[in-house]
Parts: sequence; structure tokens; C-alpha cells
Amino acid sequence: MPPKPIPFATASRGTYTSRFLAAPSSVPALRLLQSGRVEHAAPGIRRLLDYTPEINQDAFATDNAARASVLVPLCVNEQTGEIDILFTVRSKKIKSFPDEVALPGGRMDPQDLDPVYTAVREAREEIGLKPNQIEIVTRLVGFMSRNALLVTPIVAFIPPVKTQHPDQEFRPEINPQEVDHIFYAPLSTLFDSKRHRTEKTQNSPARHAFDLPTGHITFGLTAHILVHLASVFTGGDRLLPYSTFGAFPADERMFLTSRARHEEMRKKGETFADDERRRREREMKKGQGLFGGVKPKV
Repeated sequence: MPPKPIPFATASRGTYTSRFLAAPSSVPALRLLQSGRVEHAAPGIRRLLDYTPEINQDAFATDNAARASVLVPLCVNEQTGEIDILFTVRSKKIKSFPDEVALPGGRMDPQDLDPVYTAVREAREEIGLKPNQIEIVTRLVGFMSRNALLVTPIVAFIPPVKTQHPDQEFRPEINPQEVDHIFYAPLSTLFDSKRHRTEKTQNSPARHAFDLPTGHITFGLTAHILVHLASVFTGGDRLLPYSTFGAFPADERMFLTSRARHEEMRKKGETFADDERRRREREMKKGQGLFGGVKPKV
């Protein structure tokens, strides 16, 4: 029996679904452009709407078991007039990346239709974000995670925050097994060179990080996704006030190499947690780990 589709109207575009293609007039991004409320962000929103991934990753990443998806939830902060991003802080109870700043998302299930389906399903499971509260804007190119998964970011608009109509706001229903809490930070943070930094290690050319105004720090995969989001929003890497070097999307060679290493570890009976612990121990000894040996504040 085929999987039951998530209950919202969709139209197909290549290998993923997008509600705004089915009913463009209902897309918050388009309504925002027409209303003029976020006029300063209009060019960036249009670039997101027009964006198509540079790499067809579906051509080589055909197994759902090797994939994951995250939602990049954008919303209007009606108090500031800015666009905010919703972040999660992962539960201390989970084995992979506990207590880290992240975006709602997770592994693809075997029955998931595509990365959009996964992102919407995971957002509902983690923070109670309902499908009818999500308006898909675009799908960004994916990145490899530290545990060898191709992670596809799905950019979407969700209900506004700090509005004069509280009944229209998103009210989170947090799953404590997966998420400790959520918070919002301005999208404009991604364009501030004082909020961005990089760290070089033996195993990677550069790891990006953002010091968010809330006091949180996001680094690694999530930061690389945000760097790419900022690049698309502004119209290209050269227009950002910092270098994007190191935030490389996954091509076929990178994907296959990462998966082969993962399979080799599996055959040896090793886990990602074992490998991650050894990596952090090596870097901490050399003063490289977690941005100078200091654990990011969450």
C-alpha cells in the first residue's frame, strides 16, 4: 500500500512537492511582497522562490536510509518588522548531537515520499507544527552530516510571532524526547560579519558558526545550511560579508565517500557516537575542538 500523503494540497516539481506552486496566491511570501510589510526583504524572498538546487542530488541519493531533511522555518516578527528563523535546541536525552542548536527535522522514513514530506512530518513530531501552518518556499541543496546522511533543507514560512492577533501565532507542542526548547533569531543575523566566525581543523577546511543574539551558538551542519540560505537570499556568495569556503554542498563523490566510511565503521561494529567521541577528544587536545575548546552556549 502506498504511503498516505500529508494532508495539504501539493503540486509536483521534479522530485519534490511545493504548495506555493499549487496555489501561488495563498503563499505568505507572495502576500508579504504584495503588502510591503517587509519591503527590505522582498528581493531575497523572490530569490528563494526562484531558486533551483545546483546539484540534482536525487540522482545519486536514492535510498531513504541515507537521507534526512530539515525545515528552515521563517516567520514575520510583527513587533520588529523583521523575518525570524525558528530554531530548536535538541534534547539532552537523544544520542546524536544532544543539547545542540538545530532546525526541526530528522531521518527519512522508508515510506516518506520526498524530503518535503520528511521535513513536515518531523516538524510536527518535534514541535507540533501542523502541515496547514507550513507554506513551502523552496528546497535548498543538501549537505552531508557528521553521521553520513545527506540532509536536505526545506525553506518554509510559518505563522507570525509577536503579532497583535495571538490566536494566529504558532503555539509549540514540544516533544521533550527530541527537543528541549525552541527560540527565534533574526534572519538578518546571517548577514552580520560580527555574528559569523569560522574554525579550521585537520578534518575540514572550515567550520562555520553563528553567535545568535539570543546567546545561542549554532555551528557545523546547521551553520552551513544557514550560510547557503544567506547566499541564496542575497544573490550570491560574493555579496556576503564573509567567506563561504568550507560550506560545501554534497556532490556525488562526497556522498559516496561518506557513505562508504559509514559502512566500513558499521562492519567493524563501531558507531557514529564512538567516532564522534574520538574526534572531539583529538581536537580538544589540540585546542581545536568546539571553537577553541569552549562548548557552544545553548
